[in-house]
Amino acid sequence: MEKNAVKRILNKDMKEIKKQKELETGLGVAGDVAELIGKIPGLGGFAQEALGNVTEKLQEMQDNGDDLPNGFQTANMVMNEMGAGILKKLRDP
Repeated sequence: MEKNAVKRILNKDMKEIKKQKELETGLGVAGDVAELIGKIPGLGGFAQEALGNVTEKLQEMQDNGDDLPNGFQTANMVMNEMGAGILKKLRDP
């Protein structure tokens, strides 16, 4: 394999690793918030679902080349998702 081809592959791999670490960092705080709230009886399912939804949104943002929100903003996204889920459940038990 040609040296330039190897360099391109390595650069691409390094970019992917960096993107994955950015995603993990953003989800770190949000995951902690979801875990804490998930310990409250009746809210665990909402917390996990919210975290899953936010993870998907962040992955889409990253795939589109958008900047990822910081940890606080990501945690806020999880809280908003949880609130929406709780409201939906209250309106349609």
